[in-house]
Order: sequence, then C-alpha cells, then structure tokens
Amino acid sequence: MEEIRLSSRRRQMGQSLELLSSAGPTPRGESGPDFWITCSGVESPDANVALVESHDPATLRHVLGVIDETKLPVTLVLAGSGRDVDLGDDWRHQGDMPLMEISLSNRDFARDGRVRAASSSDVDAISELLASAYSINREESDAVAAFAAWGRTDGTFWLLVDERPVTTVFTTVIDDAVCVWSLATPEPYARRGYARALLDEVLARARDGGARIGILAATPAGELLYTHTGWRTIETWQLFTRSPATP
Repeated sequence: MEEIRLSSRRRQMGQSLELLSSAGPTPRGESGPDFWITCSGVESPDANVALVESHDPATLRHVLGVIDETKLPVTLVLAGSGRDVDLGDDWRHQGDMPLMEISLSNRDFARDGRVRAASSSDVDAISELLASAYSINREESDAVAAFAAWGRTDGTFWLLVDERPVTTVFTTVIDDAVCVWSLATPEPYARRGYARALLDEVLARARDGGARIGILAATPAGELLYTHTGWRTIETWQLFTRSPATP
C-alpha cells in the first residue's frame, strides 16, 4: 500500500482513538502531519497513545516533550519511517501490532439481531467486559466505557446480548472507514462465535451508512479471528513504553 494511503489510515485511527479517549478524566489530543497524541488521563499506557510516522528529529522531540508534559505512562507507536528513529535506552520495545484493513464491498456479513447500540444504562456492563477481557483495572475500563453515557452519534459502543451482555466493541466512522477499537470478549464467552457475530453486524451497519473499509489495530488475541474473517495486515506498528518518571 502506498505511503499516502497508509498515512490516511493512521490518521483515521488516531481521530477515532481521540474520540474514545475523550471520555477519560483529563483528555488531551494533538496531531500534526506526521504524528498524533491522544491521552485519556488514566494512569495506564493502554489509555494514552502517541504515534510517530516520520524520522524527522524535530517531530520526535515535540512528541516526547508532550509526553513528558502529561506525566502519564504512554504507549509510543512507531509507524512508517518513524520506525527508523532512535528512542534511546529509556524506551522499551513492548511488541508489534498489526494494522489491519478489510474491504466492506461485496462481502456477505451475517446479520445478528442480538446486537444493539449501547446506552447510558450499559456503562457498567461495558466496563465489566473490558476489564475482564483485557485484564485491566476498573478505573481504566470505567473511563473508556463512560463514552456510552454521553449519547453522542459520532462513536458507538455495541453489545451482543445473549441473555446478558457477552461481548462489546467501539466503532466510529472517519471519512470512508469504520475504525474498530476494544473488541472485548471475556474468556467465559470466548470461542462461541460471539465476537465474530458482533463484528459482522457492526461492519454491515457501517457499510449501510456509507463506509467502504474497516480498519483496526489487532491484539494477539484478536489477530487470528481477523485473519480468518478476511482482514489483511497493511503494516506493523512497533510499540514502546517508558516510565513517566524517566527524564
């Protein structure tokens, strides 16, 4: 995929994550031609993310300066030519994350009436699913799930309910893409087809609303599902973390 399209996909993911992070206690977002930063204010590197897609030293200095100002643990993503920058010994490589894409055209998505958009009454259920699936504390999951209480139309938490909520996901449409975050299916409900059913339904709804592609950054737990359902990796992000106390 040409770099200009990849850059557009990174930007869409950043805008979507900034929207989700806006439900946090002290949200902050900033972007430029070759970076974006989005922080929720929660004391977790999973809740504060910055991406650099350029090897320009000035860009890296600016992003690291903003990270220092937040005094928060942040996951720093290196993408594109940003993977060539030298972060120094303070930053630790935490693994790689595939950025994946799927075309929504001419695809036969199974529809499922058990899927519905979440509302303010579902915040606790969403938080519980996120905390259990990702092994995170409730402060972090509560901050993310709080988005469902806002009643906004620019992003949606979805639930699949089979007697009780069993899986959730957040989506938002940016330009031509539906961006997918936080697909969460706790272990007691895993391997029953719930995640695939939820994903099929929300992608079909996004297509009905005009989206042409889906994009997501896959966790190791979800990558196999995505690969088996037609998603393809368009690039690999490198993830780094550093203690907020590091000068």
